[in-house]
Amino acid sequence: MATLSTTVIDDTGFLHLPKGTTAQRPGTPVSGMMRFNTDLNCSEFYNGTAWIQIENQTVNSTGEITKSTIHVFNQVGSYTFVAPVGVDAVQVLVIAGGGGGGSNNGGPGSGGTDGGAGGGGGGFVEAGYFAITGGTSYPVVVGAGGNGGGLPGNTGQAPGLNGGNSNFGELVAIGGGGGGCGPGGPVANGLNGGSGGGRGGGGSANTGVTGQATQSPQPFASGGSTRGWGYPGGLNPNVSAYSGSGGGGAGGAGYEGGNGRPAPGGQGRMSMITGSIVWYSGGGGGGAGSSVDIQGQGGLGGGGKGNGYNQAGTPGAFSSGGGGGGGSGGGPVTNGGIGGPGIVIVRY
Repeated sequence: MATLSTTVIDDTGFLHLPKGTTAQRPGTPVSGMMRFNTDLNCSEFYNGTAWIQIENQTVNSTGEITKSTIHVFNQVGSYTFVAPVGVDAVQVLVIAGGGGGGSNNGGPGSGGTDGGAGGGGGGFVEAGYFAITGGTSYPVVVGAGGNGGGLPGNTGQAPGLNGGNSNFGELVAIGGGGGGCGPGGPVANGLNGGSGGGRGGGGSANTGVTGQATQSPQPFASGGSTRGWGYPGGLNPNVSAYSGSGGGGAGGAGYEGGNGRPAPGGQGRMSMITGSIVWYSGGGGGGAGSSVDIQGQGGLGGGGKGNGYNQAGTPGAFSSGGGGGGGSGGGPVTNGGIGGPGIVIVRY
């Protein structure tokens, strides 16, 4: 076979590439080989270490070629991802639903002085390299946000409910913990979750353990390039008419409520899986106590705000996994905000 060198093709027709399935790729490829893959329905070339698909790609400033096929599951429910033939690994981001914020301690004839706590952000799990098998189906679940205390299905003086788990195959992100309710006692404690709910304001013996992330109170490595993130909600050692604490986020713990102190939710964590910087899983802010009208801001990453005097907590943002904000003091039951739903993103 002849060897060509420095050849110019001056023609308006076409160059017919060799074609075949993924299984028919050369057994010992060398850098520069080019062919048409009939399984993937695109041209590909060998860069010395891997076969790279040409269509739908971008080239960054260093010359690295990145294929950008992205699947986004942003509605609560169960789905199936069918791995394309010829794709053996994907990047995955799994965000669970955020926890609901707690209500205040209002009731019949009550002034409802103590603010509810913010819900914890949904668990944040990201895999930079997740091995898959082409043609195989993988289950996908997008978790709902937890209902806030005082809302239908969770009425009266009540902590928020935990968010729902999300998963891609065996990668599971745990729903955020519900925020505690004012005043003290068991209802004041934040609930465990991907990130923990904060502790409600007021009451006695209010120095107990707050919500703590069962996914992990610190970052953890679960093997290879896969990591899960979650932090605890804030404590609240004060005794009456005070704001609830902030829920934990994927990037930091919630802040402690108290007399005249705002209690922001813990900040979330960012991902660039879509090609842009997006923050997820922020903790909900604590609701204000009736003595001081100070709002706890939601954590960066979709955390809902804990509103001021006699107002309900704000919901976590859509498809963010953000915790709901706590309900404020100042009147009958003011409910906590519902947690933000989760999201699952797959890129290859």
